[in-house]
Amino acid sequence: GIAGPGPCQETPICPWTAGWDVTADGAHIIYHNPGPTTSPSDTGSPRDTPLYYANPDGSNAVKLSSDLLATGLTGPVLSPNGQYVMVSGSFDAQNPTASPQIRIAQVNGGAVQRVNGQWNAWRADSQAMVTVNYSASGNGTESLYTLATAASQPLEVNSSFYLWGN
Repeated sequence: GIAGPGPCQETPICPWTAGWDVTADGAHIIYHNPGPTTSPSDTGSPRDTPLYYANPDGSNAVKLSSDLLATGLTGPVLSPNGQYVMVSGSFDAQNPTASPQIRIAQVNGGAVQRVNGQWNAWRADSQAMVTVNYSASGNGTESLYTLATAASQPLEVNSSFYLWGN
């Protein structure tokens, strides 16, 4: 991934690293490129930079959809089978503290799916994920989001500690 120094309130420099991920088989990586034009800090984050899907040495890099750009650097997470990438964050440039959203894209192209909430975990078969939405009181509600149907099904209350272990 990309890394560099950024200003902090307590010290003049705090290190940061833009998120990246590797497929389970080690055959591909997903990373930000180029780095942001402004340094992130503990009070602000630069607009997301483009995401690329490539071989581990960076060859055959493919730029992913601009719909995956959030208002701050994201940590992309590849599905277990390496066919999908998920990013989560605020996508409202006018209101960067707006409710978070998840965006899911196939690494070989196609439409980007949008889901309200935050990502929690991929299912082992890469066909679904657990998402969570927080209420104003701070309570979270988990749901199972299925990619094929683009539908969310609420899970039992307090189920977050009993989800997939892989």
